[in-house]
Amino acid sequence: MPDEDQQDIIDGVLNVIEKRVNGLGVAEPNIYVSEIAEEYHITVELAETATISQEDVDTYLGEEKTVADLTDDEKKLVSLEKAKATVGKTIQLEFKERKDTLDPQEKDKIKENALEALNKVNNGEEFSLVGLEEQQAYPGQVTYEKSNYVFEDEISSRVKETILSLEVGEHNEELIETGGAYIIDAQTGNEIQEAGLSIVKLTDKKEDVKNAKEVHASHILITWAGLESADASITRTEDEAYTIIKDLENKIENGADFASVAIENSEDKANSADGGVLPTTVTDNGYYVYDFEQAALAFENQGEVSEIVKTKLGYHLIKADEIDANVTYTKYQYETITYSTLPDPWKETGLTGEHFVHADVQLDNFFQPYVLIQFN
Repeated sequence: MPDEDQQDIIDGVLNVIEKRVNGLGVAEPNIYVSEIAEEYHITVELAETATISQEDVDTYLGEEKTVADLTDDEKKLVSLEKAKATVGKTIQLEFKERKDTLDPQEKDKIKENALEALNKVNNGEEFSLVGLEEQQAYPGQVTYEKSNYVFEDEISSRVKETILSLEVGEHNEELIETGGAYIIDAQTGNEIQEAGLSIVKLTDKKEDVKNAKEVHASHILITWAGLESADASITRTEDEAYTIIKDLENKIENGADFASVAIENSEDKANSADGGVLPTTVTDNGYYVYDFEQAALAFENQGEVSEIVKTKLGYHLIKADEIDANVTYTKYQYETITYSTLPDPWKETGLTGEHFVHADVQLDNFFQPYVLIQFN
């Protein structure tokens, strides 16, 4: 090959080998290039055994043994054969087909691997080490994560349900199904819904200030025709609605009971029967519309009633039933080992560059191009 291309080729091969070695899960491998008798050699030195899965034992040892039963010499042997097969594999094309569903056998295998990891944790092995080993053994399918300290409402629903049932240091003793969130698949670019089997451990928890201010509030709502919040029977104009809310404000200022006025007049049917009491406290988290939120958080004293507040929902009168400052909630720190049960978007065909004969671009009946590939 031309001299000017040689270094790029060497760097490219070195990069591929480094990625393969990193996938073995060994610590600090030594990989370097040397020139001997005008030939370039890439040397890989591995100081310890690789991460070994049951599949590796079956493939490279050929005996009916589990990973836990291996002697040190057997671990070294399996690691050596795995390293040779991984690092020395010829770089070649692979042809795969699109796949949208998970084969039953595939899901059974994922569950089997997850149960094996759970058994290790149940038998006292360090949770984080098991998680990291599984992530290295099944890259792209298994994820080990340790969270920061987070509040309850920041945890996904199924994981939260498990976390709240655990004491610090405990983990779930049975696999739980997790997922539900939509993500973009990095391989296809399509939106997909996450799905997986998880092992969860509660690492720690502590109390921390979540909201500098919380207001337990009641309100009275008056609407006008055209608002989404207005009942279909409402025909009054905005000006007429203002006249009504102003009259109610005067009544309250003259001593009328806020709750009684709300029961008789408020058009927020979700809470009018309860005297306008809002079930969710007002904080600065954006749960309520901005102008309503700001008016409620401006209260300084319990029992205060706001001036008339206009929002996209209508006109409001708001009362501070209770005001809390520097409110603390529990924060949780947890670890998860998650096995994705999403189907691999590509199905093996067994076809590689060795089988390739010819490729040609053709047009379909709608003059859209496609590639026709011929194999031997």
